[in-house]
Amino acid sequence: MELSSKTQYLRLDLNGFLLNSSSIIANTILKFNHMELSESNNPSPSLYERLGGEVIVRKFVNDVLEKNSNNPLIGHYFENIDMENLKRLVFEFFSMGTGGPHQYTGRDLPASHVHLKISEEDFEIANQDTLKAMAENGIGLMEQKEVLAILNSLKGDVVKE
Repeated sequence: MELSSKTQYLRLDLNGFLLNSSSIIANTILKFNHMELSESNNPSPSLYERLGGEVIVRKFVNDVLEKNSNNPLIGHYFENIDMENLKRLVFEFFSMGTGGPHQYTGRDLPASHVHLKISEEDFEIANQDTLKAMAENGIGLMEQKEVLAILNSLKGDVVKE
């Protein structure tokens, strides 16, 4: 599968420092989500809230992981994995990174993924599963773009060809 040359990746760069740590990125996104103000000086809803809160986010995360694990191209990464625990951890991570109330209790992304040797192509395949799950869960186009931007900002912590 050839990767699109039009694929763009977001990297958070503050004051010249590239933030590669997944927990720093998630906390930074969380802080930015809470800092956004509307014209009426009321806090704007976080991405987590705009996605639909816990019920929708949990369902979406579960759907993505089901698609990934059943995908014949990347399903091998999920063999011998405690899927219920993985769903819990990914939900926590996703909630924290999108402004939700949950704290991530797992290992950092590089430590969690280094042994998998995930390729850039497999990362993109997983993102396609994510797009499908978002569409199936009625997630809006703007929110889909934000979710993909967050995922792509974490690519360096996951892809280890």
